[in-house]
Order: sequence, then C-alpha cells, then structure tokens
Amino acid sequence: MATFRSVSVTRSYEQVVEQLLSRIRAGDFLPGSRLPTERELGELFGVSRGVIREAIKVLITLGAVESRQGSGT
Repeated sequence: MATFRSVSVTRSYEQVVEQLLSRIRAGDFLPGSRLPTERELGELFGVSRGVIREAIKVLITLGAVESRQGSGT
C-alpha cells in the first residue's frame, strides 16, 4: 500500500505571522519602530483586518511585538 504524506493546513494569519517574523528578524522593523496599521497590513497581505488582528495576537504572545494603546504595535 502507498504511504501518505501528512497534510499541513495553514491559516491566513499563520502565513502573516511567518512573513512578519521573517521581516522582524531581518531587521526591517527595528526595536521601537512601529508596524504599519492594521488597515495597511491588510491591504499589503490581501487579507481582512481580522486576520491581521489574529496575527498580531500571536506575535504579542511570542514576544516579537508590543501593542500600546493609542500608539500602535
């Protein structure tokens, strides 16, 4: 019988997290600098603001970004 490969399903926000982490690690976003707004990121990635919000939550949990009320991420 043929063997199967495991199936990997990635959600939109996971792809956003991967790309943003990659850019942060590459030094495109320096410590203390701001990420683009949710709206701008949504347009750049071609996803809804809800997807961006979910990605930001993951990045906060990972300690990669901080969110400051009124100041952005």
